[in-house]
Amino acid sequence: MTDKRYGIDDLPVEIELDIPLDTNNAPGVVAAVGWILFVVGFATMVFGPETIHYNRLPGMTFWQFIQAYPGPITSVGVLVLSMSSYLKSSHLKAQTETLLAVIDEKTNIQEEEIPPGKQLDIKIIDYGKLYIQLIDEESASDEISNQTDSNPQS
Repeated sequence: MTDKRYGIDDLPVEIELDIPLDTNNAPGVVAAVGWILFVVGFATMVFGPETIHYNRLPGMTFWQFIQAYPGPITSVGVLVLSMSSYLKSSHLKAQTETLLAVIDEKTNIQEEEIPPGKQLDIKIIDYGKLYIQLIDEESASDEISNQTDSNPQS
C-alpha cells in the first residue's frame, strides 16, 4: 500500500483504504433488549390477569412484578428502542466521518479542479476498496433516476 495522494489527473483510480472492520454491535443489542421489554409488556397488558394476589411480607415475585406493571415495562421498551435508534444513527455518522477522512487522506481533489459538466463518482468495489472516476452530470442524473424507477417506494 502506497502513501500516494491521488489527484484529478490520476482519475479513474482504484484506492485501497485502511478502515478498521466494524465490530460495534451495541445498537443491535440495545434494540433486542428494547424489543423484548416491549413484547413482554404488551403481551402482559393484552393477555395478563386483571388482579394479582401476593404476600405483602416477602413482596412480589418477578412474574407478579411484570403482571403488576405492564404499561411502564412497555414504555421502557419503547424508550430503549428509541435509544438504540439514536445509537445506530450516531454510529453511522461516525463511520461516515471516518470514511470521508480516510478518503481525504488518500486524495487531493479540490472542487475547483473538477471540469464543468463533470461530477466525481465514488463506487465501493469491495470492503476497503473504492473506485473514483469523473462522470458526466447528465449520466449521473440518469443513473439516479434509473435507480429510483427500479426501486419504487410505496
